[in-house]
Amino acid sequence: MRLLASISLMALAATAADALAPPPPCYWDGAAGRFVPLGQETATMDPAFLSEAGDGFAVLEVFHSDTGKPDRYVLQHCRSGSELLVVLPRGDQQPARSRFEDMVFGAGRYTMRQIGDEMALQGAGVRMSRNEFGDCACDLMAGWAE
Repeated sequence: MRLLASISLMALAATAADALAPPPPCYWDGAAGRFVPLGQETATMDPAFLSEAGDGFAVLEVFHSDTGKPDRYVLQHCRSGSELLVVLPRGDQQPARSRFEDMVFGAGRYTMRQIGDEMALQGAGVRMSRNEFGDCACDLMAGWAE
């Protein structure tokens, strides 16, 4: 009985923690190939979570709705509109994820092209663009500064 009570308590705690987690601020619309803000999403879109990388850069990490695992990153430079899409490799993603996060959030300084080249070496699909993926992340960061 004590074990059952503990399991029930843990399940309740997990449910409460899930209820307190904030919703993702943006969603990846795979059909349109761009981000939409919270409130404009549909059930088929993948949640994307925002991190500020400094110097006007935003990173959106997209989680695949079917697997719940990270699927891709989009690094955006808000002032210039430059973007880098990184589609993580299938299988063991951890080396690519770790290297991306080290390059973007670590002490070193890298250009988008250098990050893209390194991610390609890690087996990721990469594409650079300008103002293609939407303003969801940059709009949120601009709101943080106000």
